[in-house]
Amino acid sequence: MNTITIRGEYVVRSEFSAFDVPYLVIENIDEYKGEAPCIVVNSLHPDYSLLLGSIRLVVAENGSALSHLATIAREYDVAVFLSREKIMTKIPQRGTLTLTEC
Repeated sequence: MNTITIRGEYVVRSEFSAFDVPYLVIENIDEYKGEAPCIVVNSLHPDYSLLLGSIRLVVAENGSALSHLATIAREYDVAVFLSREKIMTKIPQRGTLTLTEC
C-alpha cells in the first residue's frame, strides 16, 4: 500500500510523528471502531471530540485553530492538521499518510 502525502499546516501540535501513519477516512463518529490512530474528516466538527481519547491525529479539509475540536485536542495532546487541498474524495478509505507543512 502506498503512503499518501498531504500538504497543509498544523493548527494543534503534539509529540506524535506524522510519517507513515495509518489513517481512516470517516464522515461521522459511528464509522470509527478504533482501527487507526488518525482520522481524516471533512471538518473539525465538535462531535469528533468524543474520539480524542482513542486517536493521535485529526486531518481535516476545513476548520480553524479556534474550533471547539482543536481546543479540546490540545488538552488530549492530539495533533490537528488542516489540509491545503480537498482530500476526502482523492484518497482511499484507509491507508497510510505522511503530512508535509507548507
